[in-house]
Amino acid sequence: MTGQGGSIPLGVSGVVSVPRDRVPAGAAGQFLLTDDDRVRWLASRLERQLDSPVIAPGTGVIARRILQRFPRDPRPEFAKKLLLTSRDGQMHSTVAVSGNEKPVAVCFVCWRGLPSALVAARYGGYLNGFMNWVGRLNESGIKPLAFLQIDAFIEETVDAAEPRRPLDDCVALDVEYTYLPGYFFGPQQADDTVPRAVVMNLDLLSDEQKRQLAPLLGR
Repeated sequence: MTGQGGSIPLGVSGVVSVPRDRVPAGAAGQFLLTDDDRVRWLASRLERQLDSPVIAPGTGVIARRILQRFPRDPRPEFAKKLLLTSRDGQMHSTVAVSGNEKPVAVCFVCWRGLPSALVAARYGGYLNGFMNWVGRLNESGIKPLAFLQIDAFIEETVDAAEPRRPLDDCVALDVEYTYLPGYFFGPQQADDTVPRAVVMNLDLLSDEQKRQLAPLLGR
């Protein structure tokens, strides 16, 4: 998806392109011509979105506190998953662990579409998906002090008739957080340096799941 010869790729996915002669001289610099450019742009766009989750306003503070514990910023790797999803429309995910010393874990899940359009697809399976990766890490012996899931929703709208439309207008990106501190799994995973709040999207839980979680959320 690299601009070659007579074409210029549009948007962030680069799936749609226009002939180079459709772009005014000197304007090619505003386009993302390589995957490296796209990953950098998506990582920057994700950074700007962290403080504006679609639910639970203010929980961007939790996300930033967890991400700051990583010695190496994981967001470029997250951006690679966003790029894949923008192209093939499939859900892509990755898990990052901050290290061996007091580790925290982040699962980044990418969806294509607006959050409101994906409620039905996520309902019921949301909690199981979260607990599955949490359980795998605990069983592996890593025992993170905190678990953060970032669901990212990307939607791209490009128009070959309007090739100079700004990227921010072409790409919608939303985030949603799910967060659980490790102390729920025992004192060996308790640590005062991580937030103690619990963040979940209750609208995606069945009544039975809410009943099962009530003792946990009431602690």
